[in-house]
Amino acid sequence: MIGYDFEKSVSYWVGLTSHLFKTILNNELAGSGVTIRQVRVLGWIERCGAPQDLRKKIVRLTETITATWAHIVERGERMETRATAGLSPGELENLKKTLATMRRNL
Repeated sequence: MIGYDFEKSVSYWVGLTSHLFKTILNNELAGSGVTIRQVRVLGWIERCGAPQDLRKKIVRLTETITATWAHIVERGERMETRATAGLSPGELENLKKTLATMRRNL
């Protein structure tokens, strides 16, 4: 026995949820023939240094994605609506703040 209760681990729940988000969004996009990874690989997103701080990156859409992007956003918003059903606006705000704090801590 490993003696570790994964269900008590915050990182387990965050990782599991993140994996589910990616899986469901990729399934939603399957009919359009695109995956989240392909958005990066196909050159639909470009990254460049921020003028004020080159350590930061600015992510922009290239012109080739404009038509497809609306479809991707619609699917993403639909998935997020499904995932956050039953949460109040206050709970959503607290969730975002909590996750932002955890990210800063790492």
